[in-house]
Amino acid sequence: MVTTRVEILKKFELFQGGTGGLDSWLDEDTPPAVFDALADLENRPLTRARLNQLLTLSNEAPVSDAFFRYYWLSASKQHPYDVGKIPGFDGRFCSDILNSITSLDQLYWGLYRFYVDALLFFGNVRTAFQRLRSLTEEELSTFFIGHRFNTREMLNRGVPVAPQKIDKGERYLISEMACKSLEAETFSDSELATNLLDLYRNHAVGAISVGQLLENDDSLEGMIDDLESLESRIEQVKDAAIELYRRHCENQITAGDLLKGAERRGTLKDIQPRLFLTADDFLDLPIIDENDLMNKIQAVHRAYVAARKIALNNTQTYLSMVGDLDVYVATSMRSRDDFREMADFCEKVFEDPDLKDLNLRYFDPTLSAAEHHEDKGLLECLMVRRAKALVLYAGSRDSFGKDAEAAMALSLGKPVIIHSDEAFRSQFYRDVHPLSRLIDFKTGVAIGAMVATSTTEVVQLLRKTFENDIEYRLEQAHENYLVLKEKTTNSVVRLQTSDRLIRETFWNHYHSDVR
Repeated sequence: MVTTRVEILKKFELFQGGTGGLDSWLDEDTPPAVFDALADLENRPLTRARLNQLLTLSNEAPVSDAFFRYYWLSASKQHPYDVGKIPGFDGRFCSDILNSITSLDQLYWGLYRFYVDALLFFGNVRTAFQRLRSLTEEELSTFFIGHRFNTREMLNRGVPVAPQKIDKGERYLISEMACKSLEAETFSDSELATNLLDLYRNHAVGAISVGQLLENDDSLEGMIDDLESLESRIEQVKDAAIELYRRHCENQITAGDLLKGAERRGTLKDIQPRLFLTADDFLDLPIIDENDLMNKIQAVHRAYVAARKIALNNTQTYLSMVGDLDVYVATSMRSRDDFREMADFCEKVFEDPDLKDLNLRYFDPTLSAAEHHEDKGLLECLMVRRAKALVLYAGSRDSFGKDAEAAMALSLGKPVIIHSDEAFRSQFYRDVHPLSRLIDFKTGVAIGAMVATSTTEVVQLLRKTFENDIEYRLEQAHENYLVLKEKTTNSVVRLQTSDRLIRETFWNHYHSDVR
């Protein structure tokens, strides 16, 4: 049985934040009478009046009867998370006949609950205690219900009018880069057609040098270490030159050869990425003649026109559901494979049986386009603003766009889930990336993203989010440094710094008028 001052301090050391508020109640400076009372709970339980006495002895303000009952004598089903999953919970704490705290475990559970709420909704323990301690039962209930998702309403709203599907292999054609490369009154006037035709005319007919032939061959890279390596390399050069010349003479050059040659010569530098992207469908196919090249481009242009028409219509569909949007999916897509991966990710997550019944409205960036580049930015900002949560698919590269969207969502106080199945990148997002933890601009509360390493975790987190079932773990990252972690991913989602100057300066100035 815990009876000594040292043992009580050890049991409650998690709650030491050192701000001089409630999180300094049980520390080395706490009056002996407080420890004596806590050590004797079995004989003399803590009624609200007795608890307020102990708080007053410790220079802390008293609590209302509603506050006392809410945190130590009840397990509200209308809380933003399941309070029964808070460490130390025992159903006997919530007996109708109980009107006091009868054990240190019960005191621990109520404090733990309060600290979770304090970091989640106020950013620090002291402010939360000042705001909540004197509220009535109705006021407490109204406050916390306001932070819940209405799961029943989501279940009952039915299936949305869904955007039309586009073949995964053709979704790259709705990208901004593809639009710039293919948009024209006729396909032959497009950037792709005019530039590839020019490259073909300059390099696919007439005389050609060995240097021009070999500049497109990637097999000749590497170091020559000795005479044997040199002799082997000479044979490679000969064989490669013969093969490339045969292809050249037979007009068997590919669009990939043409673009790689331009890349090596440093020409078309500004538009090469989008030419490579839009020519992807025939990049490695031999070009027989000019007509063959133009036929290949025309086929891609037809697919582009069809995909873009669907994507523009889909944008209208997304706008029709913007008032009820649940999830915005952010990513960076620069290649055809990026679009396929993103499409596969959305399919795995949102068609998972564990999410189906929620009838989620989500924005899939591989299915939407806008008439003008600037309009797409407006559309995506609106989607982030209205979505209840954001999922960022990290992919293999960083980009300003997706980071900005995640930062916007965090700054709006929304749940953000970052998916990365690469160990290094997931660790980087969880523990290092500066945009993984920002602040809610309205409240000043520090907000951290949840970093998932699989689509299964993404599904679990979305389900838990919308069912108000996220589980939290309170920890001391450093002495007096409180962090709140999401249990599934071990991601820091809230914090209270132990740096007094930062803490006091932040809260003294954050809500002052901006000049």
